[in-house]
Amino acid sequence: MLLEACAEASLRVPEDIALIGMDNDETICEHSVPTISSVSRNSEQVGWEAMALLDRLLQGISPPARDLLLAPEKVVARQSTDMLYCTDPLVRKAVDYVREYPTVRINIAVLAERLGVSKRTLEMRFRQFAGSSPHLFINRLRVQRAQAMLQMPHEYSLGQIATECGFGTVATVYAAFRRFVGQTPAQYRRRSLAKVLGH
Repeated sequence: MLLEACAEASLRVPEDIALIGMDNDETICEHSVPTISSVSRNSEQVGWEAMALLDRLLQGISPPARDLLLAPEKVVARQSTDMLYCTDPLVRKAVDYVREYPTVRINIAVLAERLGVSKRTLEMRFRQFAGSSPHLFINRLRVQRAQAMLQMPHEYSLGQIATECGFGTVATVYAAFRRFVGQTPAQYRRRSLAKVLGH
């Protein structure tokens, strides 16, 4: 409904406004245009807690006075919140390639060759449709992936993040974070954790 309302209001998703749904119904989320990001409930935990509550009730124990609130499992990110989304097919192919092979450190000349175009054509299309150079755009993608890893419960080392995000070295991760986020990776991790804990 919100996608339709945005279309009626001439608002582009995600370029003008980002949308995120709930319950992560894959039939709806994956078949919408653009695909919809959604909050995935921790259904397994909900089931376990419901079973435990039922067991207590069967034993004659009074139910708790307050509702039991459970944290969601995760946010499943798709195109509707992808602020780097681009409608140009060549740029999309380049972005999709980088996302499909995030650990590969690939330069623009090689990427252009893989896509069957000249380096100049790729650079012009990125500047026209993405508003930046391919190098800058791809580094922004890598930083996004690194940010997601830093927010995960498992504490990845900067070396792991450098490898998994295609940066290659820890120094490159630091430089990219300072440029795009304005913080060091450690500062970003602490602030993300503080938000989750409500501090």
